Amino acid sequence: MARMTAAQARALCVGILKASGAPEGEAKLVADLLVRANLMGVDSHGIVRIPEYMVDIDGGKLKPGAQVRTMRESAATALVDGGWNFGQVAAMRAMELAGQKAQEHDIGMVGVVNCNHVGRLADYVMAAAERGMIGMMVVKTSSLVAPYGGTKRILGPNPLGIAVPVEGDRPFVLDMATSASAAGKVMVRKLRGERLPEGWIVDPQGRPSTDPNDLFAGGSLLPFGGYKGYGLCVAVDLLGGALTGVGCGTGMGGGYGAFACGVLAIAIKPDCFVPREQFFGHVRRLVEELKSSPPQEGMEILLAGEPEFREEERRLKEGFDVDETTWGKLMQLAERFKLPKGGAR
Repeated sequence: MARMTAAQARALCVGILKASGAPEGEAKLVADLLVRANLMGVDSHGIVRIPEYMVDIDGGKLKPGAQVRTMRESAATALVDGGWNFGQVAAMRAMELAGQKAQEHDIGMVGVVNCNHVGRLADYVMAAAERGMIGMMVVKTSSLVAPYGGTKRILGPNPLGIAVPVEGDRPFVLDMATSASAAGKVMVRKLRGERLPEGWIVDPQGRPSTDPNDLFAGGSLLPFGGYKGYGLCVAVDLLGGALTGVGCGTGMGGGYGAFACGVLAIAIKPDCFVPREQFFGHVRRLVEELKSSPPQEGMEILLAGEPEFREEERRLKEGFDVDETTWGKLMQLAERFKLPKGGAR
């Protein structure tokens, strides 16, 4: 394992992304979001993605600096063409536009097509919460998930994210795949030589497996929570796929990259129905009521997002580990672009 600080990781990632053709502002945005994923303990969506992105850039599937443009627009909605730029660039633009529309019309809803891998949804919905909005995002992703009771890849891991601002405190932030695990977490376990928990995947023959290699050999992820997670997974496929126009299931059109996405970003003004103070009063009372619940033995009452915020504080001080395979690939990219290799310990 190599250990890096946030500053070291950002500098390396920005250097690689700029050398690959990304404008400086976009390179910094992508690097910041990837590094923050590592800081929050979500290594599956962190700098491990840089080598993958470079493969798609070299293959022409990811186009740094490509124009992100609005294709269609109404007072409260818009459809954005991501231009196959970094998904982070298109998704953040979508949430910003949704927030602007919500300021004027109480709600803003923006779809994104021709969009690459967007990373953690938490970053986009938190961006809305930081502006005092409720942020929501769903993403239809490439087929890796079998339907409940099935064995064939049809649905995507199809994440959803929701952030609600809490006055005087950090926001409530829910960011989850509707599959039992994000594919990236299986990849991280594969790189570390670790087995998977039961119930995450089936092998190419549809048999339960704990070997992460089976997913990449043609196996499938499973929905979380049986038929309930399956239902949510289908719902995200419909909202991120049918509503945006990219298509559903294995018929997602236009996606020539492994990480093609259909994104739906929503921003809502908290005072669209009741006065702002009343809304935030309800939120505060719920938080306090939840925290006052007597915990089970050995348990602590947490809100969605709290574990990640705590991990971020720890890793900002201590740095974070990068597996040897990923580190080796990053060093190869640094050599390719004649960037400094030092910094990790």
